[in-house]
Amino acid sequence: VLVRVEETLKRAFDNNASLLDIALNRLTFGKALMQQAIAEHSTDFNPAMKYLHQAVAGLRDAGQQQYLPLGLLARASLYRVQGDFDNAWTDLEEVREIAEQGHMQLHLTDYHLEACRTLLIQEQVQGLAAKQAEFDQHLEQAKQLIEQTGYHRRDDELSALIDVSK
Repeated sequence: VLVRVEETLKRAFDNNASLLDIALNRLTFGKALMQQAIAEHSTDFNPAMKYLHQAVAGLRDAGQQQYLPLGLLARASLYRVQGDFDNAWTDLEEVREIAEQGHMQLHLTDYHLEACRTLLIQEQVQGLAAKQAEFDQHLEQAKQLIEQTGYHRRDDELSALIDVSK
């Protein structure tokens, strides 16, 4: 993925691609770098964060609000992995606002799932047992949205979160 996206980014710049194309390629590259760092148990997430920041800025510049939640969710996920919960919640709140205003149910589902994952890690790191009710609310919302929308590609993620909550 990294090699392919690197090639695609180079071609995008060489061919004066749209801001959206460049931003989406940066998003893919940032997510792939994050996954690589996680798989290698690295603590150096700077390259991934660089591309995710560029992706979010590019999506804003392109004026493509329907794609912005993708970048914000990816960046929130990386913030979560790094233990930067304040920034994770800032990005998640923006996803929620955009998704609710735009009636973007799939992005709203992804918001609730990422909120659950963030609460789990935050609880482990900061010992916030009082967050269980908030976790349960996000989990229930995600479950309802998956059923309402037929977004069953998220079933495995939901099941994993349900298993962890038991």
